[in-house]
Amino acid sequence: MTAIEPSGVERIRVRRVARLREQLLDEGVPLPLDAPQSQVLLEELDYASHPPVHEDRAPRYGSLVSFGARPHWSALSVPTRLESAGTDLDVLRKLADGRASFVVRTADGTEALVCFDRSLEYEASAVRLCSETGAFVVQRTRDGLVRACGPDGVITWDTVQWSFKPLAEHHAAPILRLASQIDPEVLSGLLELSVHWLGAGRVGATLVLSLIDDPRALAHLELASAIEISPLHVTRHEHFPALLSVLGQMDRAALVAPDGSISTLGAGLEWSERASVLIRPTKGTRHTSARRFSFDEPSAVVIVVSEDGPTTVYSDGAAATVVRTDACRVAGAGAAAFTGPGIPDPAGEAEVVCPVCAKRLLVDEVRFDGWAGGPDEQRCPVCDTVVLIDAYRAAIRGVRKVLPEA
Repeated sequence: MTAIEPSGVERIRVRRVARLREQLLDEGVPLPLDAPQSQVLLEELDYASHPPVHEDRAPRYGSLVSFGARPHWSALSVPTRLESAGTDLDVLRKLADGRASFVVRTADGTEALVCFDRSLEYEASAVRLCSETGAFVVQRTRDGLVRACGPDGVITWDTVQWSFKPLAEHHAAPILRLASQIDPEVLSGLLELSVHWLGAGRVGATLVLSLIDDPRALAHLELASAIEISPLHVTRHEHFPALLSVLGQMDRAALVAPDGSISTLGAGLEWSERASVLIRPTKGTRHTSARRFSFDEPSAVVIVVSEDGPTTVYSDGAAATVVRTDACRVAGAGAAAFTGPGIPDPAGEAEVVCPVCAKRLLVDEVRFDGWAGGPDEQRCPVCDTVVLIDAYRAAIRGVRKVLPEA
């Protein structure tokens, strides 16, 4: 039997996919390009980047690429139906709008269409779909952005460069290392809301989490203009759309109780003269007020979402972590590019007290017997004072949260 020669269009597609792989490798985009199923993922990213244009219009698109035999449909929180198995892939792609219908491609060669009963077009929905199915979620959005959600984070192509943003959940452990008093479920909900809802939607907001009591009892709040609402919870996904809507229409801070409930909006943040002296202006007014407020309120953690996307968590006058999107050619290591307090090593962990601001600083140290050199010099993340640490190498990871005694 004579082999069928690939068409000119197919040859172009093959060459384009090969170039795409080299580009992703060169720019350090964190995708599993050496995995057996990577070819399918590359084909889907290529198709999302170069969809067929009809009547001068490029369509939306979506696919699920599973590196297993099939996605984990039983784990889904939304009803679904798998349809059109056996249909030609080009036809399946025309049926997939990337909102409520997606092409499914698996390691065993399955090609099908999955249909949902609601739209999953936004970043938050794609991240959750990836988490629940275990599949990469590839989408071409209405504005032409190509997005791939994987286990490490969200990768985007804006027709100029590839960018990467780690999943919000990856920042929970570094924050808990500094502030172990936070309820992990509440922190997870706050990070998801801030990073994948507010930040992705370009909604600026400030959320103040109290760790010990009613947040309205915090000393440095101005509540004259605050409003009360029926509680919404950051641990309940069905409340996220309402929180996204209201926070996009209000200034000042939302107050979060230790259990994750929000019932007070529009609170003003105040701070002491000492905080003004020790902490210089940071970015804009929203960040500066949040950072100074957190210095005076050791019982609170403040999350600030910028309108341009990044999310910063402030605790005790210092940033505990920052979640942002970085250009891959700038970030270099992709998923490994974001920095935080890191994985704790009890043998090399220590605390020092800043001689100026008096905050307890968490330090990772490298020591060895016989070292006779001078102390390592580090800057306090709160007041920028030089702190001398008697170790071969040291890194200050942040401020260890200590709650006031009752």
